[in-house]
Amino acid sequence: MAAFAQLTTFQRQCFEENGYLVLKGVVSKAETERFLREAVEPAMREQGFPLFDFQPQLDPSGSTGGPIKAQDGGDHPIRGVDTRWPAFFESPVLRGALDDLHGGPESVVWDWDAGARKGVGWIHPRWPVAHDDNRWPPTNWRTLGWHTDGETHYISTRQSIVVLPVVTPISQGGGGTALIQGSHKKIANVLFTAKQTGEHLCKEAYRQVVDRLVQLTAETDIVETRGSAGDVLLMHPFLVHAGSDANYGHPVRITFNLATKFIPQHTSYPSCVRAVAACVRPSWIQMDEGHLALGPIFGLQNVATGHYLQVNGETNRVIGSYGNIKIDKNGWWRLLPYEGGTHTFRSVAAGKFLNLSAGSMADLATVHVWGDTAAAGGQDSRWHIVYEIDGTCGIKSQKSSRFLMLPPSPITLPQNPEARVFGTDLNPIPSNDPTCNSSKLPTNRWRLIPLLI
Repeated sequence: MAAFAQLTTFQRQCFEENGYLVLKGVVSKAETERFLREAVEPAMREQGFPLFDFQPQLDPSGSTGGPIKAQDGGDHPIRGVDTRWPAFFESPVLRGALDDLHGGPESVVWDWDAGARKGVGWIHPRWPVAHDDNRWPPTNWRTLGWHTDGETHYISTRQSIVVLPVVTPISQGGGGTALIQGSHKKIANVLFTAKQTGEHLCKEAYRQVVDRLVQLTAETDIVETRGSAGDVLLMHPFLVHAGSDANYGHPVRITFNLATKFIPQHTSYPSCVRAVAACVRPSWIQMDEGHLALGPIFGLQNVATGHYLQVNGETNRVIGSYGNIKIDKNGWWRLLPYEGGTHTFRSVAAGKFLNLSAGSMADLATVHVWGDTAAAGGQDSRWHIVYEIDGTCGIKSQKSSRFLMLPPSPITLPQNPEARVFGTDLNPIPSNDPTCNSSKLPTNRWRLIPLLI
């Protein structure tokens, strides 16, 4: 596997100071042109936007372009293998830069988020339009529609670097993203102050903060993004930016807008929480002629809804909606045959998969355990293995940051309302360790129930 290229000290300083970085040569020019020709253009033409036959608009009041979604309204108009553009997502230049900005390759505490978990997402074209004034910044630059991406009106450790691949070359006046350099520091300071004082900015208040910042910005702080095909713009999530028009005489500008998320480290958790290399196959999971044999029935009951998470080797159903926890014919999940080192459950209702890998994996590994395919992981997975607490294996949700704790043996304990196993934070079976006080952790949604046969 190719070594990931880290950023230079100068590149890192530029990103920290200015809030953005144009990463050169992430994808080769030839591959980018192929992607444009074989993936982007057919997807646009299918929806009535002929990329290569486009006629520039002479009317400056005409549309300058908006995101192109899938025909069914979904996030991915590009289909096939290029939905998740391999040359882009697997680029050692890009991976190295994102690893570096998230703390270095040893940490690997980031992942793709939202639509980027499955592919490049919406196509973002900018149609060239004739203007009387082609200067940069444009005369009306204060009204460009300045904003930050995502839910950035509060401090969030989840939202991270915004990634915009440049598919067509962008020169001066060619529709490059407009940036207010250094604005990420001012936004971060406002949000941090609000957090410290116990305040919470509503979206309208946050909008006013951005508008005020724009009004106080000097024209010299406005930057026009430029780049060659195959470059990538990296932006801090708090960086204030806006779209700009592509002027007459430029080609149609094509980019994408992808999100990443930061996965918080676990160093602040109680000392009874320890990272493990392998804790996915408790002793009660046995192999029997290619199928899972899960031992006697045990259950977990949802405190809020009364639903049950059950294990029953006879019916191969593991979640029931109510009632008899011994055999629930209305169970929501069923077991699938053991394949490729993976124990798999499949949702009867939603078709989703819960994959428990039998192999060893490092703490915070990218091998996920819940997704749209029966495999050891994948971009569509929602969960990954993280911790063991007093013999209890932990799976952390990529989506909600909740934890699912798997007991190391069949549950034979008496009913214990405090033995909650699914919640917003780590909450193990009560421990004798004084540093592991479960009463200080958020209430979990699930609790252990007695073994019933």
